[in-house]
Amino acid sequence: MQHKKILIIGDSNTLPHYNMKKEDVIRVEDVYVNLLSRELNNFQIEKTSIGGITTEQLFYFSIPYYASWVPDYIIVHSGINDIKSQIIKSKYTSIFYKFFSFFKIKKSFLKKKFVYNKSFLKHTSTPKVPLNNFRQQAIKLKNIFNTSKIFWIEIHSDKRINNERPNTFERLVEYNQALQDIFGSDFVELNEFDVSNFTSDGYHLNKKGQYKLFHKLKKMILSSD
Repeated sequence: MQHKKILIIGDSNTLPHYNMKKEDVIRVEDVYVNLLSRELNNFQIEKTSIGGITTEQLFYFSIPYYASWVPDYIIVHSGINDIKSQIIKSKYTSIFYKFFSFFKIKKSFLKKKFVYNKSFLKHTSTPKVPLNNFRQQAIKLKNIFNTSKIFWIEIHSDKRINNERPNTFERLVEYNQALQDIFGSDFVELNEFDVSNFTSDGYHLNKKGQYKLFHKLKKMILSSD
């Protein structure tokens, strides 16, 4: 019997976390991606997981390699890096960094002291990826994998993310609404998740959150199979 195929495309929430506070550590065996792989043994599961990048970048490293594979299901866990606050729009950052490189000022210094400066972000900020650009990436995925059932997990966080990037939490609603408009009932809502499901940064799922998401996705996949 030929196994059905699942492709998981995800950010750092699909990866283990060891270099964190003890209570925030996520072991390899506790990541929901690996729980699904062990539990759904009649499915072939492949994944692309990269932390700290935007959805467009994540798709760049995944779509070209799996478009011809034609998965039956796709699970996307991305978006939080798109909505994070910064001082200037992303289309200008490369110019900004290049200009200051002539003065031998490192990009890491500019990010810390200006682009992601918390004091500045409290007063003015812009998302890393504009809503329309983010929406276009979701539509692109749907068009390329038009025979696949796509589950896009709600962009999740609690207000603690604003400790890292002020004004980020307030963008969740409109970005998630765009995803819900595109994917309808296949948009994976996480209404039942609360602060107890997140690590101390406010946006990574802790062990409890990982298991909770695993059970939710397992149920959605099996009920639609």
